[in-house]
Amino acid sequence: MLRIGNGGMSISEYTSYFSLWSISKSPLIIGGDVTNMSQEIFNIYLNTEVIAINQDPLGIQGKKIKVFPSEITNRVLFTRCSSNDPMKQTQQWIFNSNDKTIRSIFNNQCLTIDKTNSNQFITRQCLNNDENQQWTLQEQILLSEMFPFPMKYVNQTIQNNEKNLCLSVEASSEIWSGPLTNGSQAVLFLNRDHANSTTITVNWTDFGWPSNQTGHVRDLWLRKDLGVFSANYTSQSIQPHAIQMIKITPIH
Repeated sequence: MLRIGNGGMSISEYTSYFSLWSISKSPLIIGGDVTNMSQEIFNIYLNTEVIAINQDPLGIQGKKIKVFPSEITNRVLFTRCSSNDPMKQTQQWIFNSNDKTIRSIFNNQCLTIDKTNSNQFITRQCLNNDENQQWTLQEQILLSEMFPFPMKYVNQTIQNNEKNLCLSVEASSEIWSGPLTNGSQAVLFLNRDHANSTTITVNWTDFGWPSNQTGHVRDLWLRKDLGVFSANYTSQSIQPHAIQMIKITPIH
């Protein structure tokens, strides 16, 4: 049930919420008081082009196809271990026995204990002899003088000993995609960053089209044709927690 308009989010965040719900083919059930909604909220619910993505007869759920790290600092947290791309790459780590650092394959930064934030994990630029980036590996067990709890290091993943969760770098932006009945693709660009705007590029090969395919691109929230593109499309500048949602129709 959609909680759009119930408070706690900005209009752009509600738009992101509705768009993700739609491309995922989740039921579009209003969960708020329609007698007390602003016109801005009604405009989200009444976007027929986004609703059409949700109701497309092909019925194939859109999925996350690509994730991108922040160039500065990334939050790290335990999530369910994934065996599938693109999330698997966010859970892969390399232990360096020479300098005793653990480097993320996803963003090439070092696992760091953030002493300013209750010993939470982050990744940031690797530094020489930073005690917050120093780890010891003993028989698949990772230890740190700065962090009291041991973790398992197995097949380039760092796992919670008790809950079978994997340490994951939180992506800064994402691309979602799903096929439609006429051979088109719905594509959603999501900026998860809390402070910075970004642009995101989707390549046709990311969702299975040949690189020489041309396609007509339409913005579903602006309700505007953006033109014909070949091989890829780069989004507009997307604000924090906001999205751009497009439909790409192949030209034969």
